[in-house]
Amino acid sequence: MLIALPFYPFITSFFILATCIVFYGSTDSYWLSSYPFLLSITIIAFHWGKIATSLIFIAAAQSLLILEQISPFVVIQTAIQGIPYILQPISMAWCVGTLLRYGLNQARQQSIMQEKEAQRKNQLALLHILHDSIANDLVYAILEIRKLNSQSNESQNNYLSSVTETLESVLEQLRSQVILPLREQVFQSEQCSSDIQIIQSTPATRIRRTNLTIARQLHECGFKGHPQFIGDANGLDTAHVLFIINCIRELGGNILKHGSPEEYALSVEITDDSIIVLSSNRVSTDQMQMNQHQSDNGLTLLRNDIYSFGGFISYAIDGNEWTIYIEVPTTTTQRS
Repeated sequence: MLIALPFYPFITSFFILATCIVFYGSTDSYWLSSYPFLLSITIIAFHWGKIATSLIFIAAAQSLLILEQISPFVVIQTAIQGIPYILQPISMAWCVGTLLRYGLNQARQQSIMQEKEAQRKNQLALLHILHDSIANDLVYAILEIRKLNSQSNESQNNYLSSVTETLESVLEQLRSQVILPLREQVFQSEQCSSDIQIIQSTPATRIRRTNLTIARQLHECGFKGHPQFIGDANGLDTAHVLFIINCIRELGGNILKHGSPEEYALSVEITDDSIIVLSSNRVSTDQMQMNQHQSDNGLTLLRNDIYSFGGFISYAIDGNEWTIYIEVPTTTTQRS
């Protein structure tokens, strides 16, 4: 019977268990403390054991042992004589099987979580390339062609208009069929990864870390200023914290790509019932038309997030000063 144990451990364990019980009834108690019997208990516990059951089993065995030792009644001592010594190894074997089960399950879950985190990081890297580089470059190309189209003759206008329409179609398909679905997958992955390192730090720490990263990138390109963070973020849920971080990245990248290397303002304020994000920077005259187009197309991902929270976004132009204002409530649930 032991030969079949490696091939059919669970079923064979029941046969060993039943055989040892039969031998125990016909001969002596050795069979309930034999290694095959304890091994079968361990294997069964590996499949069925629970922590609570193991604790009860061990507590019962210890209680009977104590009762046998201290009970002043001979009847009780006689009734349970030998039972605690039989239950001791059985309860320990059950506990070992249960711990093995939970240990392997925990290792398996950790491995799955690590795989999901690696996949999320790859998706996030791809999303940044698609949105921050390719999509923005397409917008820039479209605006440059439009500028060239206004200076060309009629024969070239038709050709340039056709090229512009093609690029706009590619840009729209890229956003609707690739960037937006991928963005949703990354967002859901981040929500489900609360025990991964990115979720372990406090919301305020994560927001300040993002501010420092954006400030360093802007400073290296000649911009003057520093992103501001006002309020208490520790009471926000994960979705709102990720939204704030995304705002900082998107608006910081917008300043970096389209702004003049001068002073800028980028602030996040958390009040009792809302999140207010403000971005302001100067742009050159040549970039003004591009930024106007950016307000309609370039911030698509961010605008969709804003609307999903029931918030709003507005744009303002004062001379060469370009301002974006975002307000999102914190008391409403996110819409699907």
